[in-house]
Amino acid sequence: MNFFFKHAFSKVTLFSHKYANRSRKAALSLAWWNFRQFIACCPDKSHSTGWYTLVDYYGRRKLPSSTEMHLPKIGRGHIYFDIEKALKCFPHIKRIGLVFFMGVGDYFYATQFIKILHDTYPQLALDAYVSNQFDTNNSPLVATCLENNPCIEHIYMYNGKAYPRHWKNYDWNECYQKASKDTLLLPVVYEHDSYVTSRTRALCETFGIPVPMLNPRPLVHDYPLSSHVKQFFEQYGAALDKVVFLQCSNRSSNFVYPHHDELAQKLLDENYFVITVEKTSISSPRLWQIDIKNMKITETLALLQELHRRKIPTYMITTFSCFNSVSSALDIPNLSMQCTFDPAIGSVIYNNIFLISTYIYPQVLSERLFVATEGTFYTQDEKDIFSPNFVKTCFDKMLQITNHK
Repeated sequence: MNFFFKHAFSKVTLFSHKYANRSRKAALSLAWWNFRQFIACCPDKSHSTGWYTLVDYYGRRKLPSSTEMHLPKIGRGHIYFDIEKALKCFPHIKRIGLVFFMGVGDYFYATQFIKILHDTYPQLALDAYVSNQFDTNNSPLVATCLENNPCIEHIYMYNGKAYPRHWKNYDWNECYQKASKDTLLLPVVYEHDSYVTSRTRALCETFGIPVPMLNPRPLVHDYPLSSHVKQFFEQYGAALDKVVFLQCSNRSSNFVYPHHDELAQKLLDENYFVITVEKTSISSPRLWQIDIKNMKITETLALLQELHRRKIPTYMITTFSCFNSVSSALDIPNLSMQCTFDPAIGSVIYNNIFLISTYIYPQVLSERLFVATEGTFYTQDEKDIFSPNFVKTCFDKMLQITNHK
């Protein structure tokens, strides 16, 4: 019952904000959500689900153990794995197959959990299964980022398929064909709601392993410097006195910040060196555009790591994207534009993140939250778009707070 009330409070907050000017729409959305939760409380006995517990908003229900494991439709509930029980029931298990259907940012938020899982079960090998599809859930680039993770032994690609309604119902059945008989396949799923304070904690609780006392930063393992990155430092090294990294789009929500060039020019006018992953019409000896078609994501990560190693003053301005997790791992001050309402924002906030939003998030410290007022933003396609003047003002305030100016 506690699960229901926690989620109900979150949904009231979500719908009241999302449909602030459409009270009828908000009421109907809440009523439809409540009806789905009532239906979800009835167990579906047609699924043989293996060795985990399925959780809905009305409590936990045990599901039978089986050697043939097929993931049920989870809906808006959550699953918790009982690995200890699985190892007792199936002593031949020698490997855990972690099934990923997520973007690059979500993967980096999961890196601490992967290390904790590896340390908790050192006798078991960890394999990764990554969908080869670019869809609303997944990026195959996760496989590239996994290549240097010392906790992962093998990486397999599978043909996945997104479920249009609930991301946890991703179709990863092909993994069963690729996995060896001594593999325990478990999808990497986490709770996403306002009461979740840490992505690492949520994943550890899902997999039934010890939760760290403090919320650790994500991990970015060392990536080698490619020829592209070496050439960049050879060409621009002397000009890298203070750097701003711009990433102003979000693949999952199909959003591109329309005032990128204006913002970049303001930074150039103050003699920052600007590195951007966005297309730009600006030509400047102090601006470098990353060619994402010819540079791997890991090359960009290696570039950021090298800036960090050389102790070159580096800052970020991003939409909430994969580079938020990377910036948190490297402790780079990051001004992030939150263009949509996210009730679970607190689970991915570290003290390097400064947030621009039209909503007051109680999970974010007030000094790190810049709330946009009338005239500093407009809304388009249900996305909040902040004026470049306001973003630059917030950037300057971030530097003052972090004593970088």
